[in-house]
Amino acid sequence: MSVALASLAPDDHRRPFLATYARTTRAVGEAVDDARFEDPEWVDRWDVAFAELYLEALAADTQDGAAPSRPWRIAFGAGPGLHPLQHVLLGINAHVNYDCHRRCSP
Repeated sequence: MSVALASLAPDDHRRPFLATYARTTRAVGEAVDDARFEDPEWVDRWDVAFAELYLEALAADTQDGAAPSRPWRIAFGAGPGLHPLQHVLLGINAHVNYDCHRRCSP
């Protein structure tokens, strides 16, 4: 996530969600390291797998000829006119409601 964040321009409208997600991921990693979860190995695996779904969507959005899933196209396509918090909320919506559904569904 640090590499992805560094690759985005300071005014890129995708930065607020990525920066928030990176901070959250660091906090989860610290909690895993501190054994604050009943099953820290599972949390670590889940955190990495879930993050990969977002990073795949971001990579698809930044590559020519590729396209992320529709929920991510909506979130990424919202453009710079929104408040940063709105971009965070659009990213959370795409990630939790779409990516989690894909990963969590049997």
